[in-house]
Amino acid sequence: MLGRLSRWLRIFGYDTLEIRKQENEDDMLLELAEKEDRVLISRDSLLIRKAIKKGIRAYPVRSSEIMEQLREMRLEFQLNLEPEMYRCTLCNSIIRKIEPFELEILKPYFDRYYAAQKGYFHILARVFLHTIGTLPEKN
Repeated sequence: MLGRLSRWLRIFGYDTLEIRKQENEDDMLLELAEKEDRVLISRDSLLIRKAIKKGIRAYPVRSSEIMEQLREMRLEFQLNLEPEMYRCTLCNSIIRKIEPFELEILKPYFDRYYAAQKGYFHILARVFLHTIGTLPEKN
């Protein structure tokens, strides 16, 4: 499963879907990729071969380490890995600004929201360190 990679790609603004482990998972992935003209990425070589045989664009992810997977995606698909946060990392929906009247409705979800934000900043720091190599000096 490449769920972690999917979430990271969403942070960079890419429309990324994943299917949780279930019966007929491969058939569902192939059907979805074909129907929505998506690129199928997987570490499952059999699934990649099936996709290519059906004429579906597919890429075999080689690494099991997230930073290497991101490097693969950047090189293979010329992706811009600048954080955009246009998409929810959990459900892939497009993020929009919250109106003040909606705050009352959303209060029960704030704990999850703040946890997600904390995770987001951790990811930004990791990407920065991986790309640049060091933290900037304090003035």
